Amino acid sequence: MIFQKSTTLLLVLFLNLFDTACCFDCAGKPDGVYESSCQSAVKCTNGTASRLDCTIPQVVNEETRDCDNALNVNSPCGTFRDCSVRNDGGYPDLETKCQWYYMCSYGILYGHHKCAKGLVWNTMLQTCDFPLHTSPPCGTKN
Repeated sequence: MIFQKSTTLLLVLFLNLFDTACCFDCAGKPDGVYESSCQSAVKCTNGTASRLDCTIPQVVNEETRDCDNALNVNSPCGTFRDCSVRNDGGYPDLETKCQWYYMCSYGILYGHHKCAKGLVWNTMLQTCDFPLHTSPPCGTKN
């Protein structure tokens, strides 16, 4: 059971990183951080894209365009969640109306992650989903 939870957590984190890295076009865009999550982003410099990957406990700071201490970053990436009392898995960030979620494993916070536009965190399925397929408080499913 522990192996299955660890494998699931690693798969979710991998898919989140892959989504951030895939095929972003910086042509004509001002220098900055795009398609950002808390642990990774696409960084555009002079029209060229590069990956910005932060190692926990650091997170992406969109203002400095670099990895930074979470204390220096706005919510949700700068918001601490106590995983010491939670089971392994993903939890919705209610302050973002469930458009972001955070992962816990072995009592450690593994950061916040953003759902794709229009999706919310579905705790039952442990994935981002449409609001009508998700039970409250994140969705409208009865």
